[in-house]
Amino acid sequence: MTSQRNTSPKTNSTRKKILLTAGMICLAVSYYALYKTTGLAFPCLWYEITGWFCPGCGLTRMLESLVLGKFYQAFRFNPLVFLLLPFGIGLFGDYLCSQVQGRQSLVSRLPEWFWVILILVALVFGIMRNLEPFKFLAPTVLVV
Repeated sequence: MTSQRNTSPKTNSTRKKILLTAGMICLAVSYYALYKTTGLAFPCLWYEITGWFCPGCGLTRMLESLVLGKFYQAFRFNPLVFLLLPFGIGLFGDYLCSQVQGRQSLVSRLPEWFWVILILVALVFGIMRNLEPFKFLAPTVLVV
């Protein structure tokens, strides 16, 4: 008897997606290790050019604060991403499960207007965090 491996195109595609996800996680962990050991981090090009905080400014420090269990500090570095993170993790988990189970993911079933609103919210947040009345939205280091 010879055993045949399931090498259908769908199975190969799922394996590739899982390997790509694992590679992205390894890259993120490597970046964090580099950041912690050398202090080097990717600068925000938008901030470097304009002096304005983008919607993603403070993301690395927010993630580091989350890893350290400093949730309020994480919130102060980037409130929008902090609040959207559980939703994003849920969508990512659903996407991975859907790939393994061979079903349509929730990400692909969300309507187009949802993504448009999400982008608009990010743009408005990026503008507001640079205006004087909303300076509390800018990345802030808490002094304890």
